[in-house]
This record gives sequence, structure tokens and C-alpha cells, in this order.
Amino acid sequence: MKNIGLYVLLIIFLLLLLSCEKNEIDKEIKNEPYDKTVTSITIHDNIVWVGTLSNGLYKLSGDSWINYTTSNGLLSNEITSLLLDNNEHLWVGTKMGVSKLEDENWTNLTTDDGLFSNDIRSLDCDKENNIWIGSNRNRTTKYDGTNFTSYHVNPEASGDPGMGHIHTITCDLKGNIWIGSCISGLSKFDGVSWFDYVNDLNIFVTSSICTEDGDVWIGHIGGAYNYFDEVWTKYSEIDGLANHCILCIDIDQQSNIWVGTKKGISRFDGTSWTNYTVDNGPFNDYVSSLACDRDGSIWIGNNNGLIIFTPNL
Repeated sequence: MKNIGLYVLLIIFLLLLLSCEKNEIDKEIKNEPYDKTVTSITIHDNIVWVGTLSNGLYKLSGDSWINYTTSNGLLSNEITSLLLDNNEHLWVGTKMGVSKLEDENWTNLTTDDGLFSNDIRSLDCDKENNIWIGSNRNRTTKYDGTNFTSYHVNPEASGDPGMGHIHTITCDLKGNIWIGSCISGLSKFDGVSWFDYVNDLNIFVTSSICTEDGDVWIGHIGGAYNYFDEVWTKYSEIDGLANHCILCIDIDQQSNIWVGTKKGISRFDGTSWTNYTVDNGPFNDYVSSLACDRDGSIWIGNNNGLIIFTPNL
């Protein structure tokens, strides 16, 4: 009986050992950033860029991930935002300033160079390839490649020296700059004049995007808003959204609008909404970042990592 007990213990030990080895191999295959806290995702020509909270930047080209950190030239391993400009150069927003990757070389910009703040929260570029940089203290800075021009967004609402963060910036086809803040809501800058509390949005604006047709989509804690031909349309749970709190927005190759919410993902095909829940082990329905690739897959990130979802459309 004692020998049988020893055999059983030995078998259990071997099974546990094999299980540990399998988990380690699986981790190597995943090769990050699937188990990291993902803050931002951008995709171009099926090259996937993923920003994380504390592990730097990841690039997927083919089947291999490349990890960029401060040891490679990044200002910080805490990534807040990503942008591919009109020349396909990558801009990385961090809590220590902005890093630009061009031909595998990094250029870093901080307050020493002309930024208003190093606490970067959002990025976009306009038709002239000016880089618009959103930061804390409700400031946005335009960088034309040489000069920095900073603006205090809705100073009446944010106060002096400024409270709030610029969480999203979108440059539309007409040259307007749409700016979303947690304190002052939605503002628009047409290059000359500022317009605040646009469409009465006076609190947390989280995300925005402009389509190829010129539609502007705004993500807000109260729903998704579409602006086209000077008409605003609001969508909420009553209209079919998974949840009214919108955290991120992207558009796929078929012009479907995808929004991440606190309770899953919603897709708008121009007529109606279709909702998807995220059920993948520890990954939950709080979708804080997403991006659509050209093959129809949706890359989804949150504080539990990164997963890939391919819907049947």
C-alpha cells in the first residue's frame, strides 16, 4: 500500500511538472503583450502596435513581437497613446513626454523642447501633418516639426493653471480639431476660433474618430455621438449599444463603427447595433482600447491584456 501511495505521489508530481513546463512554453509562444495592461493599440498594413502601462511598446510584424523600452530609447515605459502620422511614422505619448520612431531611430520631445507638459494623454495629426498633443492641465500643443504652440482648452471651465486631461484629439477632413476633456467636455478649434461645450457635452469625453466620409464620432460617458452634415445623432443603450459609457472607437475596412464600452463591444453598420461580449478566461467586458485590422479582426485591450476577436460578418 505504501508503494502504491508513493507511485500516486510521483505521478502527481510529474503531472504538475509537465503542467508548469507547458505553461512556460505557452508564455513563450505568446511572447507578450497578451498578459500586460494594454493602454493603446494602432494598426497599419497589419503591423500592430500595442502600448502598455509599464512594459513599454510592442510591435507585431508577421509572427514576431518586438518590445521597445527605455533601454531602446523610449522616454518612458508607461505608454498612454499612439499615433501613426501621414508619413507612417510612429508617435508615442508617455508620462514623460513624446517619443517618435522613424527608421528605427527615436527622437524624444519634452518640456525642454517646447511641450507644455510631459504628461501626455492623446495624439493626432492634421492634413498638414502637424502633430496635436493632448496633456494634463487641459492643454493641447500643436507641433509643426519645428515650433510648439500650446492652447488652454476651455479655460473658463478648467480654471487656472488648468484642471483636467485631454483624453482624445481628432482632426477632421475640414481642418477642425475636436478635443475631448474629462473636465470641459467637447471643444472644437477651426484654426481661428474655439467652440466649447459642443453639442452640450460638458463632461467626460473619452474618444473620437473621423471617417473617410467626414463623419466625426465622439465617445462619451453618456453614449456615442455621430456628427455629419451639421447634424448630431446620439446612440445609447436604448438604441442598441451594449453600454452607454464609451471608452474607445475605431472603424473597420467595411466602414463599420466599433466601440468599446464597460460591458463589451458594439458594432454599428450604419443602421443598427450588434453587441459582443468578451468571454476569454480572465479577460472581462471592460474594453478600454481596440483597433481593427484589414483582415477583419478586432484587437482588444484592457488591464487584463490583449486578445484578438474575429467576428462573423
